[in-house]
Amino acid sequence: VIVFTNDADAAYIARAMESGMHAYVVQGYGANRLRPLIHLAQARFRHEQAQRNALQDVTSRFEERGLVERAKGILMRMRQVSEDEAFQVLRTASMHANQRLGQVAQQIIHAARFAEDVNRCGQLRMLSQRLVKLHGLQLAGVHTAQNTQQAQDSIQRIDANLAHLGKNLSQATYGDLLGQVVQTWVQLKPVLQGTQASPALASTVALADELAERLLQGAERLTAQLESAGLAPPLRVLNLAGRQRMLSQRFAKYAVLGMLGDTAWTQRCDTGMAESKAAFEQALTYLNGIPLSTPDIQSGLQAAGLGWLSMVALAKDAAHQAGAQR
Repeated sequence: VIVFTNDADAAYIARAMESGMHAYVVQGYGANRLRPLIHLAQARFRHEQAQRNALQDVTSRFEERGLVERAKGILMRMRQVSEDEAFQVLRTASMHANQRLGQVAQQIIHAARFAEDVNRCGQLRMLSQRLVKLHGLQLAGVHTAQNTQQAQDSIQRIDANLAHLGKNLSQATYGDLLGQVVQTWVQLKPVLQGTQASPALASTVALADELAERLLQGAERLTAQLESAGLAPPLRVLNLAGRQRMLSQRFAKYAVLGMLGDTAWTQRCDTGMAESKAAFEQALTYLNGIPLSTPDIQSGLQAAGLGWLSMVALAKDAAHQAGAQR
């Protein structure tokens, strides 16, 4: 950009340079001067462009180093490996993907952030069912002190997860979904305080279960949106594994509520157990059929399958028991 002017004000000259002018010619326009002035402006433009590119390259490399350090930390925690081993993982992934280290590191950080949020939302689903199960056990007088402590721990976990999600999730994108979950939790939390034993199914259990279902559905919607936004295939497996936690607690919840003695709940509990069992076993089949990355994951999945079989067998056996044994 070249400016020809009759104004020699020094302030205007300074403003012109700050605005990116490459030549500011005062009372000097002439056909014989135009060509060299154009060459001057082009030379200055190329010089500035080179400086800008060099600065951007230095800035990018500095930012990239920070991203690589963060990604290494994530890999070290997740895989329990040394710093050198974590860096080697990054380099290998970079070579295979034909991307810069910084790009791969950014993808790992992005996926880890969404994984954390998906995991915490998944915990909300599971804890909603666990709390109703524990509430029923408290009303039945079964291991009251132990179940009361577990209930308090679960309440604290929900509070902590909601605080984390409220801090990390975009209010504009997820605020309405998270707000519904928070509102439901505010209603459910005080209901869980009523633990007086009753010969019939306590009315508070019915209310607690209704609110827990709303909490579950709200957390499910939020989790699905996070999984979709994360655009990382492992998030689907993480979400599915989180649903398995919820389904195991849901199955146990209906098993407990079905044994509290209120015949009005019998059909609902039987249906709930059957649906939870079918969904859990379908997902278990899927998880067993996909390639898993580490022996620890394979071992954990195997242990979950055995634990599930034991729980289903015990629930079936309990239906034929009576009194304290039931």
